[in-house]
Amino acid sequence: MAEQQIRQVYNRLYLSEDDNKKRSVLEQLRTEAEQLGLKDWVRLIEARLALVNDQYDIAIKLSTSLLDCPELTSELRGLALHNRGFVYSKLEPPRTKDEIADYTTVIEMPDVPVEQKAMALVNRGVAYCRLEPPRTENTIADCITVIEMPDAPAEHKALALVNRGVAYGDLKPPRTKDEIADYTTVIEMPDVPVEQKTRALVNRGIAYGDLKPPRTEDAIADYTTVIEMPDAPAEQKARALLCRGFTYKQKGEPKKAKDDFLEAKKVFEQIGDRDRIKSIDFMLSRLDVPNKNLSQEDQEIIKAASSAPATDKQLSVEDKIINDFTAKKTSVYENYNKQKSSSYIEGADAKNEAILAILKGWGSAVPLLLGGEGACRGGGYFLKFNEKGLAVDPGHDFLRNFHDQRFHLRELNAVLVSHNHPDHMHDLKSIDDVKYEMWAGSKKKPKPYWLVLDNDTDRSTEEWTIDPKDFRKPPFRVDANRHDEVSLDEEAGLPFKIESFKVKHTKDVPNAVGYRVSCVKEKKPVLTVGFSCDTMYFPGLCKEGNLGGCDILVTHMSQPNIPELKDPDNAEFKENHLGYRGTIELIKQCKPKLTIVSEFWAGLDDARILLLQGLRKRCGTDNILPGGVGLLVKVTCEPMGFQIMCTNCKKWTQHEKIKVGSSSVPFGPLNYLCPDCCL
Repeated sequence: MAEQQIRQVYNRLYLSEDDNKKRSVLEQLRTEAEQLGLKDWVRLIEARLALVNDQYDIAIKLSTSLLDCPELTSELRGLALHNRGFVYSKLEPPRTKDEIADYTTVIEMPDVPVEQKAMALVNRGVAYCRLEPPRTENTIADCITVIEMPDAPAEHKALALVNRGVAYGDLKPPRTKDEIADYTTVIEMPDVPVEQKTRALVNRGIAYGDLKPPRTEDAIADYTTVIEMPDAPAEQKARALLCRGFTYKQKGEPKKAKDDFLEAKKVFEQIGDRDRIKSIDFMLSRLDVPNKNLSQEDQEIIKAASSAPATDKQLSVEDKIINDFTAKKTSVYENYNKQKSSSYIEGADAKNEAILAILKGWGSAVPLLLGGEGACRGGGYFLKFNEKGLAVDPGHDFLRNFHDQRFHLRELNAVLVSHNHPDHMHDLKSIDDVKYEMWAGSKKKPKPYWLVLDNDTDRSTEEWTIDPKDFRKPPFRVDANRHDEVSLDEEAGLPFKIESFKVKHTKDVPNAVGYRVSCVKEKKPVLTVGFSCDTMYFPGLCKEGNLGGCDILVTHMSQPNIPELKDPDNAEFKENHLGYRGTIELIKQCKPKLTIVSEFWAGLDDARILLLQGLRKRCGTDNILPGGVGLLVKVTCEPMGFQIMCTNCKKWTQHEKIKVGSSSVPFGPLNYLCPDCCL
């Protein structure tokens, strides 16, 4: 390939819209230029490659270094200026004045090739449209200069005609008939590149729609021509589909509109045009709304989305933000308020059934070490009865796990915290923040929620809980030095009675407590759930009124130590946590109908299944389950019975028939399987 051929191929790339094609051709041209020893051409091509690869700083640096060469030919100087000008247009924010200056330098060079002068005029015209306010008349003047140049290449004249047509449409008032005439001239040119012909067809279709009255069928015909062209560029075909879909929407043919929108979305996904994809999603969301019922704002958004300008006019960052905000009709909080509550219990069953959701995987700070997005999760617990719910110890990942199980924060009416460690209260402030936003975004204000806190947590949150709020009641403070009772059924109209009792945890939380929660029906407890929270074993835990006599016992094991595993009957009890021996002793003494062993420690290995096998054997009962994120227990209160939701088929199954499977990933969620979902 000779230098003349390199020049011809390189210049043709200005009319291509396919970056992948440009990249491939440029890499080939660079190889050819290197073999011919054309160092300036190599640097120019590398600058152009950097532009195609969105490496704008490199593209500017290479172009500028080339322009600093005193012996550079006028042709290469013009190409380097053109490159740099185009890069300026891609920056955020664009350097439009510098861009115009580079194109102007090319235009004023006396011996620059005619195709370069024509391209610089076209691009300067486009840049004039990006100024604020846009200089549309200057755009039209530059386009006319190219159109009237006797020796300008046909493809450059076609590009100038398309851009002048767009500029006519931007005038106030628009010169729509002149706009259509320019597009028609391009469409009828015999040797015009397919990129320009398809742009002209799509733009003419849009202009037909702007006429009074609109020429709808002519618009559809132009769009269809592009859609059916085998060599039409992907972007123009997608634009044609989008515009034809919009036209069908206006005609009241939503089925055809939907088909075109979905097909256009596929193409834009292949191209990677996320802005257009968001526009299509917006139009799909309004598809079933009759045109007459659409607000003026909606109509303007839809029209703008379907008829994006063909001049590659770049919006400012602020304009993009405004467009994004305008497209959103409701806030995230308003959408959240519209979501439905969970439906695990509905209707009459709500007064006789409860849901206990285990939303806790692991304790301590290990979930933070292994990453919040990973399988290892912290969390807490959620108990719902008679359409009211309370959370216990909402630590790391509680809100994430809560929403993953399809609960809604309107179902959470009270929060209990046992002690002031992050893995038990980390998400408390987040719950409060979202509760406020829900309240602020609701026309019908929800009732305030309640807090029950130990003394240590109460002091640490005093800064944001001390003042009464319309969405939150002042917290109840439970004292670890006495057996406290909080009757939420009387105080708050919630069907729960809370009893707290002192536990023995670490020295930094001297006021740590455990909780005994009773579900109350007609002032009578019908279900009692005991939460050991974090504590070592001591005989007082098992007293009636503490954990003794609970129907369900939720107990924290943490990490067993080696001595208690070697001799579970005689080893010393683990300090600060129940450990293996303490858990065994607690279950034996309390004799709950169902035990859920939770808050394991992920510091060494995942031994949950083996530990539970040991506990069942030592305690002489199979009514013990390992707690993990996603374990849902449905309790029938009178007569009492327990069902577990199968992880796989989502059917409720008697707890005795559930098989527990280990996680497929380290420290991940356990699987609770019904007989139909395991061999």
